[in-house]
Amino acid sequence: MKDEFDSIMSFFTLDSKDKELHLKEVFDDSIAFFERFKYILANGTPEEKKAMVEKVNLLKEKMAEEAKKASENTGLTEEQLQEISNNPNSFSEENWEIIKTAKNKIEEQSSEIAAMAQPKKAPKKTAKRKRKTSKKRDKWIQS
Repeated sequence: MKDEFDSIMSFFTLDSKDKELHLKEVFDDSIAFFERFKYILANGTPEEKKAMVEKVNLLKEKMAEEAKKASENTGLTEEQLQEISNNPNSFSEENWEIIKTAKNKIEEQSSEIAAMAQPKKAPKKTAKRKRKTSKKRDKWIQS
């Protein structure tokens, strides 16, 4: 089985027509990738966690690079492209449903991952009370 990460990264090399044909596949792979990322954050070894974080960083870099390229090719700002990508009228009804479903799932997973990545606060230790001894007791003779 091809790794989801490799599949996502290869999506960026496709031409526009092929990207549209493989849209559902790349979103399914993205959801599976983030599910695995979440699992490894919770259960993985330090090496596995490090490798997954590196993959996520590569993916973020690639996405930023692609957004910049799209901006340069269209003459639109990245903000304008984002507005277009969030507009259901920019897509076929079928593609919009795919995008909307995947976006919601990925946002949900991102929130869960962010919560997992937050350092857990150690429970507060209750201070032990020192026993007050009366002055009378100090004068007792111990047997």
